[in-house]
Amino acid sequence: SGENLHNVQTPEIIIWADGHAYFGPCKLVATTTTNMTCTSPMIPESEQYDGPQELSFGFKMDDVQYLEQLNVLGKMRVYPDPVLERYKDGEKVHQQAQEIVFINGQNLAPLKHYDVHVHIGQEECVVTSVVSTVIACRPPISQPAATVGDGFPEVVVTIGQNLTFVLGTLHYETPEELSLGAIIGIAVGVAIFFIVTIIVCVLCLIKSRRNDDLMKKLRKDMDQLESRVANECKEAFAELQTDMSELTSNLSGGSSIPFWDYRTYCMRVLFPPECSDHPVTRELELDYRHREDTERGLKLFFNLIRNKTFLLIFIRTLEANKEFSMKERVNVA
Repeated sequence: SGENLHNVQTPEIIIWADGHAYFGPCKLVATTTTNMTCTSPMIPESEQYDGPQELSFGFKMDDVQYLEQLNVLGKMRVYPDPVLERYKDGEKVHQQAQEIVFINGQNLAPLKHYDVHVHIGQEECVVTSVVSTVIACRPPISQPAATVGDGFPEVVVTIGQNLTFVLGTLHYETPEELSLGAIIGIAVGVAIFFIVTIIVCVLCLIKSRRNDDLMKKLRKDMDQLESRVANECKEAFAELQTDMSELTSNLSGGSSIPFWDYRTYCMRVLFPPECSDHPVTRELELDYRHREDTERGLKLFFNLIRNKTFLLIFIRTLEANKEFSMKERVNVA
């Protein structure tokens, strides 16, 4: 930008590299006299470097010589030209399911997406992003027509105004149609699957019905068994009632079953007749002076034994003693 730029007949930008001047054309921005745009000049490959270089620049404004090298404005950073990888064998297959087309290259870091234009045949592939080694663009949904002829469309990448790369042709992959044999095979497989499924369902239904019939039969047998047991119980109870009636009549007639009195019965159960010399069944062998005190103590102990709480505590205390042998427990009982 500047003033009176419209008076310059052939404005040019100058970039100085290794003492040589390289010129690029400039032109005014439409409807203005203060702004112009310049195209960077072509610098030979032999004079480029691997990385960006800070180079002096200026402008050729007719015969205004002091503008040819403007060191006061600083230096211009010049990057090496981008390099793009061409398709192997000049052709690439694009899957329609993959929405983005990726283009590999080098020295792409300084570029913006608006600096790059990609065309596939007669249609544009909209650039979405540019990174240091990849350009990504969104292609048309269907395969575009070729620029020349009826073949596959070429992928052409334009960077700025000076660089154009032809990467090769792009072939849209179309879904393969199934052959008649494959369709028949799939149909047969599906039919077999459904037939097997129906057979399995029928077998399961038959087995379920058999199980239901078996359960009904078992339930019926159980009912019959319960009925038979109930009848037998009734008959046994009736027979028992008859036997009790006969026993009652026998007792009322004067003849009864012999039985022991309670004391004798308990003594014979706890102390069989063979144990006639058991200390419990004998009289206490004590001096008459201590007999009364001993009998009084036994009566008091007997009253304690009749107390359920004391009896439970007494038994649990004896059971808790690990040295209390089985014979001693019998004796205490």
